[in-house]
Amino acid sequence: MCILFLHLDDSPPPDGYKLILANNRDEGWDRPTKPMAFWDSKPDCISSLDMQAGREGGTWLAVSKKGRVGSLLSILAYVDPTKKGRGFLARDFITSDKDMNSYLKDIAARAEEYNNFNLVLADLESNTIGYVNSKTKTPEILPPGSYVISNSPMATPWQKAINNRAKFSDLVKNYGVKSEKNNLVASLFSVLKDKTQYPEDQLVRSQGVENGLTEEQCLERSACFVWSPSLNFATITNSVVLVDADGNCEYIERNLKNASTASPDPDSMEWNTDEISFHLDCSET
Repeated sequence: MCILFLHLDDSPPPDGYKLILANNRDEGWDRPTKPMAFWDSKPDCISSLDMQAGREGGTWLAVSKKGRVGSLLSILAYVDPTKKGRGFLARDFITSDKDMNSYLKDIAARAEEYNNFNLVLADLESNTIGYVNSKTKTPEILPPGSYVISNSPMATPWQKAINNRAKFSDLVKNYGVKSEKNNLVASLFSVLKDKTQYPEDQLVRSQGVENGLTEEQCLERSACFVWSPSLNFATITNSVVLVDADGNCEYIERNLKNASTASPDPDSMEWNTDEISFHLDCSET
């Protein structure tokens, strides 16, 4: 599933952030994953990597030193195991030489090859955000600003995306400077760990029931932090990426360790946290 909080500022103050990003990965908790690191094959690219058989090397969130960011969010719908792995949509953008619009048009033309998705891209050199949904197949170039995107097309958002827009904007406004970094990071992780459910969200319910989820499982999917032990499915990764006005990037990631149906409370589970700092090479940062 996943949820993405994205803020891009094309003219940040000297002590501000050009990019503020927070992301949850919702997945089967036994899915094999390689922890966040720079790639051996592309040492200017960083992400965690999916190691599921047949999907090895894909990712849901990736950053390159060229200032490219790719984020992949799945849509709650039937999954056809014969289709291509969606995780390469984000991966291929950050390694591509294509401009964003050309890349989005290419993906839109081939959207039927993949299970349903939202693809969100950012280019910190051109100060642009790109978006395409596999159902609408209409590439969009979005202006800098704040966005919250989850598991339905942007035009028909889930309630958790709607309800957290103002909260995210307030976090950016109140803590979006380097002197408030600790408060910013703590607040972003707090939002990512929010277990508030939205029983009034009929869109989640209709998508879920249509695809075999029970009412309780639909409720579990309605929260920012998903915990669905009956399906061995949960939010297993929280990520925060910050890029300041000088192009310094901090990538922080928390991964759930040893999830088990015997532990009904995710707060009692062990989490691993990794943090890597590096400088972007793109000319505009």
